[in-house]
Amino acid sequence: LMLFLLYPFVIFIDFFREGDILFVPPAVKEAQLKKKPSALAPGTVGLSLGSMSIGLDHLISPELFGEERLYGENRVFAFFREKIHRPFFRIFVHIAIEGLFILFLTYSVVDPKDKKFTSELHFYDYVTYGMFMTFLFEDVVEICRIKWKFFSSFWNAYSLFTHVLFAVGGLTQAIGFEMEKPFDNRNDWSGNHPANVGATLFAIASTMAVVRSIRWFLLLRRVGPVIICVIRVLKDVAIIFIVFIILYIGFSLALYAMYKPFRGDLFRYKKQTMDSARSTFSALFWRFFDPGEPDAVEIKRNYTDQEIETMKEQMRADPNDTNATEHLEEKIAEGKQSLEFSHFVGVSFWAAYQGIVAIILINVLIALMNTTYTKISEDSDIEWKYSKSFMYAQFLPTRAALPPPFRWIFYLACLVRRVKKKSMEQTGQSRNAEEKQKYFSLLTKLVKTKMQLDIEDSIEDDFDDLRKDFKNVVNNDVVKELEFLKKKNEELNRNLESCQAKNDLILNKLEQVLALVAEKHQETNA
Repeated sequence: LMLFLLYPFVIFIDFFREGDILFVPPAVKEAQLKKKPSALAPGTVGLSLGSMSIGLDHLISPELFGEERLYGENRVFAFFREKIHRPFFRIFVHIAIEGLFILFLTYSVVDPKDKKFTSELHFYDYVTYGMFMTFLFEDVVEICRIKWKFFSSFWNAYSLFTHVLFAVGGLTQAIGFEMEKPFDNRNDWSGNHPANVGATLFAIASTMAVVRSIRWFLLLRRVGPVIICVIRVLKDVAIIFIVFIILYIGFSLALYAMYKPFRGDLFRYKKQTMDSARSTFSALFWRFFDPGEPDAVEIKRNYTDQEIETMKEQMRADPNDTNATEHLEEKIAEGKQSLEFSHFVGVSFWAAYQGIVAIILINVLIALMNTTYTKISEDSDIEWKYSKSFMYAQFLPTRAALPPPFRWIFYLACLVRRVKKKSMEQTGQSRNAEEKQKYFSLLTKLVKTKMQLDIEDSIEDDFDDLRKDFKNVVNNDVVKELEFLKKKNEELNRNLESCQAKNDLILNKLEQVLALVAEKHQETNA
């Protein structure tokens, strides 16, 4: 919580740096800076060249510079970046903000500085109104951002309704006080006066705001399943209540229609309980919580003069009854229950209504609650972990780092980041080109320096290699020439052999010709 008080100052200072401490987690920031060729270059240019020139390459190791030099992130900002992007820390901040709101709300409701018959606002009133207005604004923003998914959480809908009640009640109350300004004499004003109506709505919202704090106990393993069970049971109650409302309206209309004709005829009928629509609807509604009272629907008519005379004669015939006169007067005052068809059906309807509501609906509700509790108790660990994870997920977005009423800092940071991003897009190409040029210039210097060191340290080896290369070249040329001469010699030998064979053939032919010529000459001489 103490660190959270420093968040605004750190964020404002970061506006003059990169303006991304709220939006870029530590791991992503580290990866981004590692990809930048210029992140390490400014601190290593001078040392790299000097160290290489004297053969001390180990001096440019990353350990020499530390993380803040290697990754380009200052230690202070790196520390706050880690804390800001840790969802578990955000939960404590939200709990503290809600506790502070309840404290100021208590002061606003109790109003220890209140002066009789005087309407005035104090510091805690302004803080309370400002806080719930920011809460309502954030609910509207969330609805615009995630649409109907906002209502997937019971607590989101609950909080929205609470904040709307606060806003409507506070506004109505302010209008009422403005009408009577500067007096505050609500005990003399009507219950429908805007000030009293607004105060009532504000009181209801205050109750809901305090009760809402139990959602933080979902994070506790022992209490979490109990709260989940209560929420699920409320859903069962809502279903049964809808069925009850339908039955309540149907039976109320029927009973009012049945008893309406007997209203006002006090000569023949006693005053009925359901002699008006208001009394009928009221009686049937509260029977859900307190069944019984069949007398409420009995149609009782007055005794006729003849019936009274008959009862008096019966009374005289029994002289032993000393209280007969009192009994007769009570009986006459009570009237006689009518069992006529239209009158008896009203009693039947009353019995059917109470049977359905008091016996069936109540027991069905109990069964549903037992079933719900059994399901949750069987899978209590899974249910609790799911609810806990769902609650944790609400603190993962970046905006959760700054809860209302500090959320305006987040919107300001978004605006600054957007302006910076737009400015960086305009100058990004030239800056990237400059960074690349510095990088390649540094790389060229490093390569040249390394080559120079290699030449100076191994010149003799280079000459030996050169001699060996020349020798290899010469040897390769001589071998090639010898092979060529050998091939030529073999070719000449083959040509000589061919010529010798041809000469032998020619000599043989010549000898044959000479032999034939000699024979021809002998024959001619003969």
